[in-house]
Amino acid sequence: MIVRPYEPGDAARWDEHVARCPKGTVLHTRRFLGYHRDRFEDASLVVQDGGKWAAVMPAARVDGVVVSHPGATFGGVLVPKHANARAVDEALAAIRAHLAGRAEALVLGLPPSHVADQPEETDLHACWRAGGVLERLDLWSVVDLRAPMKTDLRSAKKGRLQGVCARPEEEEEAYVELHEILCENLEAQHGVRPVHTVEELLDLRERLGESQELWVARDADGRMVAGSWLLQHREGAWHTQYLACAPAGRALRAQDVLMHELVLRFAEADERTLSFGACTEQGGREVNDGLLTFKTKFGAGAATAARFRFSL
Repeated sequence: MIVRPYEPGDAARWDEHVARCPKGTVLHTRRFLGYHRDRFEDASLVVQDGGKWAAVMPAARVDGVVVSHPGATFGGVLVPKHANARAVDEALAAIRAHLAGRAEALVLGLPPSHVADQPEETDLHACWRAGGVLERLDLWSVVDLRAPMKTDLRSAKKGRLQGVCARPEEEEEAYVELHEILCENLEAQHGVRPVHTVEELLDLRERLGESQELWVARDADGRMVAGSWLLQHREGAWHTQYLACAPAGRALRAQDVLMHELVLRFAEADERTLSFGACTEQGGREVNDGLLTFKTKFGAGAATAARFRFSL
């Protein structure tokens, strides 16, 4: 196999390859990663078997280490559907050989299993057998929309009785309004800002088109009291990239109304999974029990996302 750096002229073929991979998501596409082109030193690789693309690895270089692209939630080594486990082994071995002497280490953040359109964890098994050190394991809350767990509807019912309603919105003003709530929440709780500026959020809205949606909850007077910006990881698999509740929305149970409405509407639309994100902290070693319990109210089960480190 031949391993070479990604080149801008590869963009269309790269995205075609990602679409053929069981764990390929919108976060792996160049239309998403291209948004980060000026923020990180791209170190993405293409693995070829002759003229055939055997695998791709979205990555960046950070302090001498090649890591699954920091601009995305996860990366990994993507091989096409129906490729056997040996294909992952060979691609990973080729990538490590290529990087030897070019980087200090390789860090792979694997996509969680629920994003795949078929049972697929050969990457997890391949990393373990290749001697990768498991340095992080996050616990994600995920609703199987085809057979959700029993939900607790009391809090959402209380919110609706107080006039809260949730629906999708497309106007730019709604994105700006949600970003303001995000900024207030993160500053108050953690003293930080959102990963994306409002300009960047609007840029991603344009880049991703129908692969993203904004849902908001408004009170009886029409004020936004909660909201979520969602990404469609792949067909049938959605993720709440941002969830935020304004102070005025807490007593109104606005976030409960919003999350319950998301589960109902996405299930009605025959979507497959809805992820509410990770419930772990401190490198994955601590579970935020309150957050996990809250998300479980809406029918969420649990999935894991692993990160491995390879010395080179």
